[in-house]
Amino acid sequence: MGDRVSISFKNGDEESVSLFHHWGGVEFPGMALKWAEDFKKSYGGHSGTPITRMEPRTIMVQFVVALHDSKEFQAHDFKDGELVHNKDLLTYSLYFGVDSSDGDNSDNGHFTIDLDTLEMKHQEFDFEKWKLKA
Repeated sequence: MGDRVSISFKNGDEESVSLFHHWGGVEFPGMALKWAEDFKKSYGGHSGTPITRMEPRTIMVQFVVALHDSKEFQAHDFKDGELVHNKDLLTYSLYFGVDSSDGDNSDNGHFTIDLDTLEMKHQEFDFEKWKLKA
């Protein structure tokens, strides 16, 4: 049970690690693309730092930091029947993988966000490749 998906950022030949989200659905990649568009408008286009050069590995870190500000991505649990959020921790639903086949994105596949063009490409989950790893 889940709504599994993964994303990565790419710029030229460089690609970040993949970020997997167990409950992300197709909304998660859409949210990441919107975040990347806003981030690039604010910080991209310069050659001074890895952030302003939009280097994918660094941008993935910035994206994860940005998730912390959203209650949706805060860790949560139930206490006395009430949903309680922990603003100090991120949800257990997120994890990194070396690439798109290093985790479970079997519900929605993998989405790669090109930081140069701000286009998103979808890659279906490869069941055969997954079976070979198991």
